[in-house]
Parts: sequence; structure tokens; C-alpha cells
Amino acid sequence: MRFLKLLSGPLATALAVTLCMPASAQSASATEPTEEEKLAKKRHDEWIAAQKARCGAESLESIPGKEWMDAYGWRYATESEAKTAYVDLVKNTPPWPSYMLPSVARLQPGRRFQMAFSPGQADDHPGGFGTFDKIDSVEEVREDLAVLFTWKEDVDRVVTFEITKPTLVLVGPIGPQVDPVKCKLLHGRFSQFQLLMAPGERKDYMKAISEIKLAQPLQPAMAKPDS
Repeated sequence: MRFLKLLSGPLATALAVTLCMPASAQSASATEPTEEEKLAKKRHDEWIAAQKARCGAESLESIPGKEWMDAYGWRYATESEAKTAYVDLVKNTPPWPSYMLPSVARLQPGRRFQMAFSPGQADDHPGGFGTFDKIDSVEEVREDLAVLFTWKEDVDRVVTFEITKPTLVLVGPIGPQVDPVKCKLLHGRFSQFQLLMAPGERKDYMKAISEIKLAQPLQPAMAKPDS
């Protein structure tokens, strides 16, 4: 990666490892699930797989594939190059736009930012990405932060944090994502930065300032199964 050539030693190694990590990477739970929880997870995973199969998001002929081609396909010289870029997006979910690399920056104490949180996610367990844009709704979390359903199935609040000591980050605009469960193209475009320290160390570099609950979007009525 081009900008890594400007760095050396542990910093370059940390950046390289971080860039290769999927955006959805989370620390593993230490609690062994019960049999009931395992069964519930199995059924949920089957539902997720069924939604993905129904959407077929890997194809440019899918609903999000056609929308992506209309919005971004013109950036590529050939349809073959566009298809390659689209398939890479669906499979690898890169957090940054394909036309640029993120910049390395150092956030100074006092800088404030926001994160979207899920129910049950404690404020002292922040995620790996933040934004300098104000989040006003769940729709913005999905559309403008391009948060996939499988990354955060539910979003109930926004927490504003303040940096407490110099923090090295990668920063840039949010690239588009394709949600294969919701069968939808998410355009992104808000600002974002990626924290580079280990997940367990994030809380040592920031403090929560305020928390705002988000109104939940209306859900379509579920079809009743045939009796």
C-alpha cells in the first residue's frame, strides 16, 4: 500500500494489519452459549442465508447490482472492470472508496466525534469506526455510514465521544456498500476514521460525552406463514 512505504517499524505493521481486517471484526465472546441460544443462532443464520440467496447481490443483475452500475459503473473503462470492482465490493466490503486510500492522521485531545451503538453495546465498548458528521437517524446509519445489517442488526442510539489523548487513525470518506441481506445499495459518503489500537484499548483514548436515542424506522408487516 502506497502510504505504508512512508512509515516503518511497528506503526507500518499495525496499519497493514488493520487495513486487511474486515470492518465487521469484533472481539470474541468469552461466554459459552446455551443450547437454546445455539438453536436460535442456527435459525437466524439460516434466515440470513435465505435472504442473501434471494437477493443474489453478487450479480450485477441483482437490484443493488443494477443500482451500483447506474451510480458508479461509469467510473470504469469497461464493463468487465466495473464487474470486477463490484464483486470485490460485495465480497470484501472495503470501508474506503475504490478511488482513494485513507490518510493517516492524529486526533488531538478535545476532538469530538460520534458512533452508532446497538442495544446491549456498552458505551465503554466502542466500535472501530467513528464519524465527524452528526447522526440524526437510523436511516443515516444505514445510508450515509453504510452499516450493513450483519454488522449491526439493530441501532438504538448515538454516542458522542471526546478524544482524551493523541490517537492515530486512518481517515477518509465512507465508500458504498452492498447489503446482501436487505438487498440494497448503501452509498455512504459521510466522513469516517478507523481506530488502530486493539479493541480493548479503545476506551482508554476517549470518553463518552452524551447519548441520544434514535427513533426506530417503521417495519413492514411480516407475512403470516400458511397454516
